[in-house]
Amino acid sequence: MRDHNENIQFDESTKFTPKNAIANRNEFGVNLVAGPISLNPLKRKIDANTIAEVTTHKRGRFDNLINTMKCISKLLESSLIPTKNGSSSTFIESPTYMEDGQLRPYQITGLNWLIALHENNLGGMLADETGLGKTIQVIALIGYLQLVRKVDGRYLIIVPLATVTNWESEFLQWCPSLKVVSIYGNESVRQQVVNKILNVRPFDWDVCITTYETCKLKFSRKFFATFRWDYVILDEGTRIKNEKTVLARIIRRLTAKHRLILTGIPLNNNLHELWALLSFLMPNEFSSSIEFCVWFDDDACLDQEETVLNNLYTVLQPLMLRRLKSEVEKIPPYEDINVLVNITNFQRECYREILIENMDIIDGTNVIKRGRLNSLFMQLRKCTNHPHLFYGPPFRPRRIVEDSGKMIVLDMILAQLKRRKSRVLIFSQFTGIMDIIENYLSLHPEYGYCRIDGSVNIDERTSRIAEFQDPDSKKFIFLLCTRSGGLGINLTAADSVIIYDSDWNPQMDLQAISRVHRIGQTKAVRVFRLIAKNTVDEKMIQRADMKLRLSNIVIESHVKSRSVTPERFLLSTVRFGTDTILSNDSHYDGVEWDALVQKNSQILVDEIFKNQV
Repeated sequence: MRDHNENIQFDESTKFTPKNAIANRNEFGVNLVAGPISLNPLKRKIDANTIAEVTTHKRGRFDNLINTMKCISKLLESSLIPTKNGSSSTFIESPTYMEDGQLRPYQITGLNWLIALHENNLGGMLADETGLGKTIQVIALIGYLQLVRKVDGRYLIIVPLATVTNWESEFLQWCPSLKVVSIYGNESVRQQVVNKILNVRPFDWDVCITTYETCKLKFSRKFFATFRWDYVILDEGTRIKNEKTVLARIIRRLTAKHRLILTGIPLNNNLHELWALLSFLMPNEFSSSIEFCVWFDDDACLDQEETVLNNLYTVLQPLMLRRLKSEVEKIPPYEDINVLVNITNFQRECYREILIENMDIIDGTNVIKRGRLNSLFMQLRKCTNHPHLFYGPPFRPRRIVEDSGKMIVLDMILAQLKRRKSRVLIFSQFTGIMDIIENYLSLHPEYGYCRIDGSVNIDERTSRIAEFQDPDSKKFIFLLCTRSGGLGINLTAADSVIIYDSDWNPQMDLQAISRVHRIGQTKAVRVFRLIAKNTVDEKMIQRADMKLRLSNIVIESHVKSRSVTPERFLLSTVRFGTDTILSNDSHYDGVEWDALVQKNSQILVDEIFKNQV
């Protein structure tokens, strides 16, 4: 049998079912050894000749893939059926080695599915919606292998920095008999842990937790490559959705018997990113991105819509397990409220000036460069969020609210929520906006608050979370950066979420909402999404809805939509609302306009809260 550490290379003629890898496959042709992965380079633009070749001459490989996935599904189904003599590894009740409490029924189902994958030498994607306890299900799997099956394996779990302490505490809480080491932090701390690991024989640890940032360090690459891991587990595994990044390449080189991805957002933007995840789990079966994108591309396969979707579901069914909170948990639903905000006269003038300076892009008179288009888009976003971003600190405290339509509405919403004794999370993409909001909060000492962004170290982060979660806490607001601040955090003490500015990727906003709307939440959750009317903000929400529909196509429903190139959409975004902004509105001067914005904002907020206690 091929050595686990040997790098298997594929050429064009053998990449789907290579003869030299047959020895590593089970009876269904599924790869049993997940050694370092070698992938064909990505070609994002697929020409017509390639499409024709894949759809005709390589049809046999597609049929082989579909048949293999059907066989895997049957294999897993048989593994999940309890045997008459009780020898099956299927759990009916929560396992006794999980000491802190009882697994929920759907978590037991997830554990059984993970065990079935293990027994059949398969990788998989645990894609439960955020907040359903994927961490606990993985701990239950490792506990089963180590404590019940006596495997004596080594497990590498790669996680975002924000979730390290959560993983450590969950292991200690649920399965304290497992020995866990963590490698992260500054160089001296990492070196001490590594020396301790290497100098003790036999190994006095079961699980190694590290971060994606640590994996990219040169020293760490060599250390992790010295082990033949029983499992490589990626928490928030969509970090490797672009297989060309340095991080993705490093992780793909790790040698492991089994691979597992945890993610609440299995599909972010397109099917190519889904292929990147599948190729990590089963590199031999998904070795060509070109073939996958041709077989399952929306635009190329519109005439075979139903067939394409059915085939895609056939591929995903055995490799991915996804449950939604609405299906398995009695969590109060959350209400998502889009709050369309009028921009102030100051913002309107800034927005108009930016558009006039870039009129050649707006009217298409010159060749448009992507970099300049991105710059224009970001300038317009800053303007819709708060014009003070153009000046930087120190901000003008007296004008923080009056100069921004979003801040006017935010001020009113916070007053209403404080009156109702709610507690609030505020998310923003920009640390500059967080600084502005912090200046605003300094004018309201009655609004106790905490803040987390990418610059806050892990100890301070843990302390602030604990302070906010304390039942006797006086903190009214938790201010977080959407991408770097809120990941993996449980903040169920809050019952309201304000998204000051939405992310390009709507799944990031859903992740933010899941900090509150998750297991343990007993109150109804309200989400206020601030959107500047007739600006790039409003167009971004339309794009976000499109991406969510694409996610539903593959993961949850049966609807299709056409793709739009990023350049075309970005151009349509910056052009959105230009007629309104550039028109000379003679009905109102600046003072009258701001008075109207203030009046309409108050009417809007009163309408939102009129039926809420």
